[in-house]
Amino acid sequence: MRDLVELYSKKIEKSGILRKFKEKASSVLYGVPSSSHSFAGSALFKSLKNSQNVIVVSPLNNEAEFLYRESLSYLEEAESYFFPGPEIIPYEYSGYTSELRRDRIRVLSKILKGERILIFTSVLGFLRSIPDVKSLEKKSFSLKRSVNFSPEKLIKKLVELGYKREERCEKFGDFSVKGGIIDLFTSFYDEPLRLDFIGDTLDEIKIFDPSTQRSTGEKNEVTILPCDEFSLNEEEKKKYY
Repeated sequence: MRDLVELYSKKIEKSGILRKFKEKASSVLYGVPSSSHSFAGSALFKSLKNSQNVIVVSPLNNEAEFLYRESLSYLEEAESYFFPGPEIIPYEYSGYTSELRRDRIRVLSKILKGERILIFTSVLGFLRSIPDVKSLEKKSFSLKRSVNFSPEKLIKKLVELGYKREERCEKFGDFSVKGGIIDLFTSFYDEPLRLDFIGDTLDEIKIFDPSTQRSTGEKNEVTILPCDEFSLNEEEKKKYY
């Protein structure tokens, strides 16, 4: 299937469609059958190469998520993302589960980093206002191995960013503290992080399986983002909701 997408992306490169997309800051593609949305979006994304992001908008979340999962047959997992809208009541924060909040902040983080991605979203997901980029950038920070960062300061920042302290870190948005070890499940990774401090020095950063609690990898540096885009103070929230 990926070879087929490559073939069609080359055909798009030779057509006038690509020129129109490159000339404009934003363009819209009409007349594509619904059954071909994920394929067409993937082929267009490939043909644009290092140019714009591509957004495929569906009527509902479940349709957008289906197209996103279908696109994984055409693209690498790091190239395609699902950006959901509220599922219950538009304009109400309660319309987002922890998984949906994770998916939304993950997409926003990719955009903030300047990464080019293919985005599948619903009409409500597309129309929903999001916080100013600067407000999200100000709340993000990085941690590096062998660099001093007080565990107490980290715990305070996590609470400010919307993370919830639990006895055991098992799902996105949770963190737990056991002595000098802080487990944290951020939106940036599919598995939680284990931050091992010796005093105020971050000695190790590991990724672990929440079901077995066993380490599955190590990192030298990690980026910590807000738990979701709603981790704002009351004045900021008034601007968007």
